[in-house]
Amino acid sequence: MVVSEGLREQLGGTGCAAVIEHERAHLRGRHHLLVGIAEALAASAPWLPLTGRSPALVRTAVELTADRAAARTYGAVTVRSALLAMSRAPRTAPPPALGMAQDSVALRLRHLRSSRATVARPPRRILVSGLAALVGLSLPVAGGIGILLMTATAVCSSALGG
Repeated sequence: MVVSEGLREQLGGTGCAAVIEHERAHLRGRHHLLVGIAEALAASAPWLPLTGRSPALVRTAVELTADRAAARTYGAVTVRSALLAMSRAPRTAPPPALGMAQDSVALRLRHLRSSRATVARPPRRILVSGLAALVGLSLPVAGGIGILLMTATAVCSSALGG
């Protein structure tokens, strides 16, 4: 990842930090591998509509994911401002060097505008994650108990009736 003085001057400290966090989210998520797999599938099976469209869809998904990660740290307004500034900047660098401002800008701006992505509150995230895990684990157990009770009722009623 290379950051120029021009980027820092154009976006300021917080905007530049949001762009760096966006790029770090790509690295942490190994988004380049996901895009590479989608491109390989598209090249190996171009006759399938899903594989043919998957590179663009995966690129959009990873950009939205990275935007959200940056918004959790710096707020959606900061990320949106940085994206707007990057997308309006003159193209003096090669296209791969301006990844944040290339793909699905209008969709990403809408997502950030309507997003509730604000600076993260770790305790709430932990609570929500814990609740989701509890529900996810208890549903199969409840289903198993229900099936066991239905089976026991059926066996008992057939034993009493026959």
